[in-house]
Amino acid sequence: MKRKRRKASAQEEESTTSFLGKKSSPSRKSNDKEQSPASLNASKRPDTGKKRSNKMVASVNVEDTLRESQAIAQALMNASQDALTVLDSDGTILEANVMVSDGFAIPRHSLIGSPAWDLFPAHVATRRKAALQEACQTSNVVRFEDERDGRYFDHVIYPIVESDRSINKFVVIARDITKRKLTEKALGETEERYRLVVERTSDLVSITTFSGQPSYVYVNPSYHVILGYKPEELIGKCPFDFMHPEDRERHGPVLRRYLDAKSQGLLIRGGKGATERMLYRLKDAWGNWRYLEGTADLMGEEHILMVSRDVSMRIKTEQDLEKERKELEGKVEERTRELKMKTERLVETNTALKVLLEMRERDRKELEQSVLFNVSQLAGPYLEKLKNSGLDEKQKGYLNILGSSLEEIVLPLSRDLVVSETNLTPSEVRIANLIKLGKSSKEIAESLNLSIKTIESHRRNIRTKLGIEKKKTNLRSYLLNRT
Repeated sequence: MKRKRRKASAQEEESTTSFLGKKSSPSRKSNDKEQSPASLNASKRPDTGKKRSNKMVASVNVEDTLRESQAIAQALMNASQDALTVLDSDGTILEANVMVSDGFAIPRHSLIGSPAWDLFPAHVATRRKAALQEACQTSNVVRFEDERDGRYFDHVIYPIVESDRSINKFVVIARDITKRKLTEKALGETEERYRLVVERTSDLVSITTFSGQPSYVYVNPSYHVILGYKPEELIGKCPFDFMHPEDRERHGPVLRRYLDAKSQGLLIRGGKGATERMLYRLKDAWGNWRYLEGTADLMGEEHILMVSRDVSMRIKTEQDLEKERKELEGKVEERTRELKMKTERLVETNTALKVLLEMRERDRKELEQSVLFNVSQLAGPYLEKLKNSGLDEKQKGYLNILGSSLEEIVLPLSRDLVVSETNLTPSEVRIANLIKLGKSSKEIAESLNLSIKTIESHRRNIRTKLGIEKKKTNLRSYLLNRT
């Protein structure tokens, strides 16, 4: 066992010594040779033996130091998380650390002395041969990336300068960057999707810096389609130069608030501030003011992301509707005033008509009263006198006809003079009017060719319907007072 360990140790020392590019110290065989009996017997001087002894001690110290350096070098190589390989100019492996042997599942002693190109597919070996050849020709550090079996590696080739300034060995450091590459690829794909969305959207997307003078650092192609500006025409220019003066005054405090927050260190790192919603006007390339509605979000500490949409047509429609609404309201107010005036005139006309109707009604009643008065007070007494003037039967017949005719004349006029709200029959109305004219029951019976009992029955019915059947109220006086 001890012999095997010594043999393995000797192989490692020899390999590491070759890797470090140092010549070995005098071997133990030479030391033994120097200490052989023949040599010792050749010189018998004491001081010569002492010199030989000092040389042997120095040789042992050098070997110990060399072994210690070799152990440190090997430990440093194995401590690295990267794959370390030492190659000569032909690509032969002179040394490799644990990461290399574990990566290929090949023992380290089997790797040393074998061509590195045998470990890789042809396309990978060709790329690495070219990189090593470049390092040999230029004596410069060469860096490159390649892919093997779905994994990505970052390689750096460092030339080793010998003491005679020659370069025959190269240290190759390979780092597995698969995770980084996949992350970069995923980020690239995400960025590409976002780029497509931003560049294909019909919204206006811009990024403005406010670190110094506010200026555009990015605008999407929609600025050219909608506003007529090419992106390169806007980069570096201040957005406020294109904004309507009224809106500039209104939205300027938003930018000042960001600047104050930044100067005071109040901006949230890794986050964003509150979204600002804005409606503003921007002048297009043709000199027209376009209404834009958008949101402003903070990006980091120096940029603002602005996403806007052209709402000029909507605003114009709203303004037209507002104008039409005001015009309609004006027309409604004017029409209302006209209707009010007409209503007032109608009220005045109705009032005048009402007065006229009242006057007509009063004149009618006065006329009826006059006719009734004249018939009852003027014609009636003379008719009575004629009846008592000794007329023959024929003349009395004519007189009765004349009296009946007069009664028929005044009956329609006197109908409204009777209490209108009562439900008197036509016969009762005729009798009530005759009572009102001062006729007695006998006279009424004679003029109507009815019996006195019938007239008395009608009088009772009239009093009942007028609500005075049990009162000591004169019927004629009552009828005269109600007209």
